[in-house]
Amino acid sequence: MFSCCFRPVVLYSEDAMNIFGMEIVMYIKGKFVSGQELDEVKEVRNSCGLEVSDVDDNMAIHVVAYCVDEETKPVATGRLRFDGEEYTIDALCRRPEETDDYSDFVLKMLIYQAVQHGANQITAFCTASQATLYKRNRFSLLEEIDGICTMKLENASVHHCCN
Repeated sequence: MFSCCFRPVVLYSEDAMNIFGMEIVMYIKGKFVSGQELDEVKEVRNSCGLEVSDVDDNMAIHVVAYCVDEETKPVATGRLRFDGEEYTIDALCRRPEETDDYSDFVLKMLIYQAVQHGANQITAFCTASQATLYKRNRFSLLEEIDGICTMKLENASVHHCCN
């Protein structure tokens, strides 16, 4: 069960999966970071081979998701930018050995943050392989050029992102 209304700064998700008759519970912890606190963001990006502009990083709110098990390690990240007119989500990535559950968690946190700041629509840039994840979160595909998709979430609300 995902609860993006749990706390505004640190969110948790507990997903139960039934695999071969055994229930497996996955704990995910996430937090918002900005400014000089981007070491873990860069660590995850490096593991994914993702390079982005530091200028845009300095003007963005980032999410870091952690796998909570024996050791808590950063496994996924993404960012939210606002240019005064438009909210944009991009730079979403996760460690290759991890599941899309972490990317989904980060995306939901970014949607939550944008809505809390008054967004009623959000633009996103993602790879073609990530488009399904965005579509599951109510984004529509606007265009795809050279494997990069431009997506749009209209009528964004916390209610819908939590379902």
